[in-house]
Amino acid sequence: MKIYFRTNFNSKTGIGHLSRVFNLYLELKKIYDCKVVIDKKYSSIPFLNNSKDLVYLYDSKHFKSEKNDAEIFIKKNLCSKKNIIIVDDYRLGSIWEKNVSSFSQKVVAIDDYIDKRHYVDILINTKPDLSNIKSEKLNKIKKLNKSGTKFLFGSKYSITNSFFDKKKNLANKKGLSITFYNGGSGNILIYEKIIHLINSKNKKIIINLICGPFSKNTNSVISKFKKKKNINIIENNKDFYKTLLTTNLLIGSCGLISFETAKINLPSILIIMNQNQSIDLNSLEEIGHYFVLEKKEIKNYEKLSNLILLCLNNQKKIKFNMKKNNILSNYNGKKLIVESILK
Repeated sequence: MKIYFRTNFNSKTGIGHLSRVFNLYLELKKIYDCKVVIDKKYSSIPFLNNSKDLVYLYDSKHFKSEKNDAEIFIKKNLCSKKNIIIVDDYRLGSIWEKNVSSFSQKVVAIDDYIDKRHYVDILINTKPDLSNIKSEKLNKIKKLNKSGTKFLFGSKYSITNSFFDKKKNLANKKGLSITFYNGGSGNILIYEKIIHLINSKNKKIIINLICGPFSKNTNSVISKFKKKKNINIIENNKDFYKTLLTTNLLIGSCGLISFETAKINLPSILIIMNQNQSIDLNSLEEIGHYFVLEKKEIKNYEKLSNLILLCLNNQKKIKFNMKKNNILSNYNGKKLIVESILK
């Protein structure tokens, strides 16, 4: 049996899909032959660069439609009644899944939207507000899916990087540090004024600024801050993960990183950057997060800088509450998913 992952990444969608796929791929690769299917070759592919397990769907052509993508996927012999297909791609839904499922043993979808039609055997959605989903809402979701679909809903199925599985946040013993993160894409300079404000109020605070692989204005960021000794520009994923283990506070997008910072008990101020990150704010408390802002609130520079300093001064209390209320410590999302897929 082989397992094929179909996913996508670019400057618009970022690397969230690829990150989830990669983490699940590592777990399943321990048992089976796994391949990751992407659109085409890129000069640099996060997580999987130069991997022999990459499959390119297009040569000179580009994505046109779900149906066309499914037809090419099938023609390349990626489907088999012995194979499992796992798809994490906003462009693909029930049309793609129905075509591919006719030639596959099982089709699994990972999605962040609950109002999207699917035709899969297993549907995964890790939004915390789905952990205690009401029957009325679940029935609406069932109507959008084929009969017999198994639903893996809620934060206990979060797909975090294995780097965090047995690690804890140690914080910087030499001084206070904060880390700014805007996801794998987007304009990293949205934090510029906040950084200057923090720096003017306390030059002893170490500031880490993460530039994702598809971030805009990375060169400009490096140019603006390279002379600041207390500001570190980080572009490598591994360095980013290591940074999270020694920082006191994260200010970043409310995406996959929210699960990873919860995993290591790292106090965070999360910012809803786009529609797919919209969430019931109270449900985030179940994984230990209490500070969630809308993107427009970044422009309240003075208030946000004061909130950051307040969180830094009360980090011990925040960490204590995170540890007390965090349900993620009781689950291993990747293993739960693998067990369900292989049944």
